[in-house]
Amino acid sequence: MDGNKPVGMKNDRKDDKPMWELLPLLTIEEIVKVYTAGAKKYAPNNWMHLENGYERYKAALFRYICEFERGNWRDADTGCIHLAQVAWNAIAMLHIEMEKRKGNNTDNSKNTDSDENTFEQEGYFWDDSDRFGG
Repeated sequence: MDGNKPVGMKNDRKDDKPMWELLPLLTIEEIVKVYTAGAKKYAPNNWMHLENGYERYKAALFRYICEFERGNWRDADTGCIHLAQVAWNAIAMLHIEMEKRKGNNTDNSKNTDSDENTFEQEGYFWDDSDRFGG
């Protein structure tokens, strides 16, 4: 120890870093299976380019909730869990909205000329290229 400073100590919470370790990985894996089923059926990341994506994913989200409420656990076509499909559609909607607020509108149905706060103004603007090898 050097003075009062403990050796080898690190406080990630002090820096307010996201707590990735809190993700329930087996649950997240079910959502990844939805991504995989979509990539096999259409193409990898094709979902990002769907016209009117936000509205269409919102409609699908409600359809999958209704299927689950009817007692249907898995989708007959994909084998995916209906609630994982609900979560996937919510993530797709979130992605579209975040891209819109960053100025990268991928959904032609949503207006980007808004007076609302952008992610940049809210402190959420980032460049993922350094984290993901870009």
